[in-house]
Amino acid sequence: MRRKINLLIGFMLMASIISGQTESQFCDLLNRSVDSYLQKRQPVVAKSRNETVFLKDNIPVGCHFSETATRLYHIVQFEKMHYRKARLRRGVAAYRVLPVVLAGDIVSVRITAVVVTRRKNNYTISSGDGYTCRYRLNGGSGQWELLDEVETGL
Repeated sequence: MRRKINLLIGFMLMASIISGQTESQFCDLLNRSVDSYLQKRQPVVAKSRNETVFLKDNIPVGCHFSETATRLYHIVQFEKMHYRKARLRRGVAAYRVLPVVLAGDIVSVRITAVVVTRRKNNYTISSGDGYTCRYRLNGGSGQWELLDEVETGL
């Protein structure tokens, strides 16, 4: 019985170590993609005091935007409690990270511009143009390398 418990604890410890490394790599890919997108999309935002709003969905709980991007682009996460009804009726411009796609050894991180509106307690998210960063895992170094960046429109 004691051997089974030790084996179970060993597996749990290995799983926590492995998941911690992959989450860190995923957060790095996400930060690189967001930085690249915002540099191309909003070069003037860095000079203004406007906020860059991101929706929380598809962003892992432990993953945070890089400190430089948060400071430079004033990145905040969308909280419906922070906006008045009139502001939500007009619409709040935001960005959304779509679900990450893994195809073989290629990871695609997609970001789209969205508008969040509210009508009679119903929230609507309208998507706009998008941006995709594709990364390939380098087998020798174990690092993710940028393959290409693709802008997509409606």
